[in-house]
Amino acid sequence: MVAPADGVYQAGTFSGNPISVVAGLATIEYIKSKREIFYETLESKTNALVEALSDVVAEKNYPLEISHISSMFQIFFTPNPVYDYRSAKTADLARFKTYHRKLLGIYMPPSQFETCFVSESHTREDIDQTKEAIALSRFIRSVKIKY
Repeated sequence: MVAPADGVYQAGTFSGNPISVVAGLATIEYIKSKREIFYETLESKTNALVEALSDVVAEKNYPLEISHISSMFQIFFTPNPVYDYRSAKTADLARFKTYHRKLLGIYMPPSQFETCFVSESHTREDIDQTKEAIALSRFIRSVKIKY
């Protein structure tokens, strides 16, 4: 069913690449070997980062929304809850661009409509560094958010 033999178009930088397939299979085997603890650890790391960021947002009364699930999170520059595309569209995209630019060195997606991922390889130090970069003077104070 996949083009060019049929009508379904599928594309991706590494689609069908043998090295990517082998890496994917090795990752699946690794996750299976860790069982439930893999996902518990991953979610615990994400929760630690999101909780630390949420504490700073609440303490400083910044009008930001941090949405997250499992190992994914994203910061939205809106005082409104974000739970779908329509609510995400209430976020200030210009402020997100400034945020992204200020965080060069901390790998963040360049689009408000993508997400940040925490991985098993992230350490507590990585989480602390990310929290520091996002939450403290390197970024938030320089944006001068006004609603």
